Amino acid sequence: MNIVVVGAGVVGKATGLGLQKLSHTVTFVDNSENVVQKLSEENLHANTPKHMCLNDVDAVFVCVNIPTIDDHTRSCVDPTNLTAATINIGNKLAQTETGGFPLIIFRSTQPPGTTRNTLIPILEKTSGLKVNQHFGVAYWPEYLRAATAQQDFDQPRIITLATPALGDPSHRYAARIAIGINADIHWLPLEAAELQKYFSNVANAVKISTFNWFRMLAQKLGMDDREIDHVFEVCVESSESLWNSEYGTRNLGPYRGACLPKDVAALRIYAETAGLDTSLLKAVEAINKDIAAEGQ
Repeated sequence: MNIVVVGAGVVGKATGLGLQKLSHTVTFVDNSENVVQKLSEENLHANTPKHMCLNDVDAVFVCVNIPTIDDHTRSCVDPTNLTAATINIGNKLAQTETGGFPLIIFRSTQPPGTTRNTLIPILEKTSGLKVNQHFGVAYWPEYLRAATAQQDFDQPRIITLATPALGDPSHRYAARIAIGINADIHWLPLEAAELQKYFSNVANAVKISTFNWFRMLAQKLGMDDREIDHVFEVCVESSESLWNSEYGTRNLGPYRGACLPKDVAALRIYAETAGLDTSLLKAVEAINKDIAAEGQ
């Protein structure tokens, strides 16, 4: 296929190079002329948004960054880059002369409802065309680590794909794009896929912070990193939440019973006596109490 990748950062470049390995023809598009020049020096096709052309293009992967602003001035997800890229794509769709059914694939991590309520209306308004009649839309979130982005695209654990409706023209076309990638495909509604991407990232963050807190407590007790690492290795075997992928994810209500409530409280009390901030454990207890109260 003839594919355009909008945004040639870590995600965009890994996406484009991975698609080339699948025998697709790829053109990169980036706002930065320096990035375009470097890509050209690597013998890759690259343009700025102004010179992007969608004639005979089968798919457009949108891989622009969506920063989160959270400081003393304001707290928001800043859609400026994504909105600008989508407007430009819509305008270019209006200028196409070859027809076809180009599929616009969004890869950014974005709030639930963004694709359906913001991006599709922008594309339809700026192009004068209708989704699933003249062009397709899909959401294909990336699960790429910065240090291993290319490997993660080439050999993904899973692929998640979402389109406006299951089995619609966008759905059928999106499935063709993924041919050649050896991974299970999970089809979700648009909003569910957007939310799942946040769940995936935040679950990683929660685990990292939790075990960093455990390490801080162990260090307070005089344990060295080697001992702590060994303790964590044992935890991977002993703690069901670390070896059972479904543990805690099913709708079984709050944790309860003879062990978990008393042990969370006991460790919190013990950590307080050691002078450690216990906000993490207090949050765990508060969430559990709220869920228990809702079930009464």
